[in-house]
Amino acid sequence: MCACIVDGVKVRVLFFRPSYGGSGDYPAVADYNGDGIDDVATYRPSTGEWFVGGIPGVVYVSVTNGIPAPGDFDGDGIAEFAVYHPSTRTWYIPGRPSFEFGGSSDLPAVADYNGDGIDEVATYRPSTGEWFIGGIGTPFTFGGTNGRPAPADYDGDGKDDFAVYLPSIQQWLIAPYSVSVPRSASSIEPCEASS
Repeated sequence: MCACIVDGVKVRVLFFRPSYGGSGDYPAVADYNGDGIDDVATYRPSTGEWFVGGIPGVVYVSVTNGIPAPGDFDGDGIAEFAVYHPSTRTWYIPGRPSFEFGGSSDLPAVADYNGDGIDEVATYRPSTGEWFIGGIGTPFTFGGTNGRPAPADYDGDGKDDFAVYLPSIQQWLIAPYSVSVPRSASSIEPCEASS
């Protein structure tokens, strides 16, 4: 690890030797061993192979030509090697039957939106700015169009927040309030921001 200055800001940089991942790999960061710390990982769509930092060789092999969508879908503290296929709207989560959810242009946006310790299957549609969350019948719009979903717990309340990065204007949009996501509901209602 070293420190360097990027645009006037001191940042820490981790180096993996030898280099980690391939040119066609997708980053797939998640906690794969249950230690409470996210692991550096990649998914190789051409072969369906998953590689996790610190573990030599292929860790898992899943379906090919998808987008990685890792998450803790069973609440055991360990992320599953999930893959979303936008072209067929199909989700593949180990130990579960495949299922359809989302649209052909959607991007996976897996996160624990209701704070129950279980990640929700979710997608963000860049063409409309709509978010679709499993168990919620009505999509909602947040963050504008042509963004990249970046959900995380930005306010420390134990629930992941809706966030979008808009590369064309280099701007982050993070929901200014917590959003109530019940286990099953017909809509999402904003709650007051906590201070």
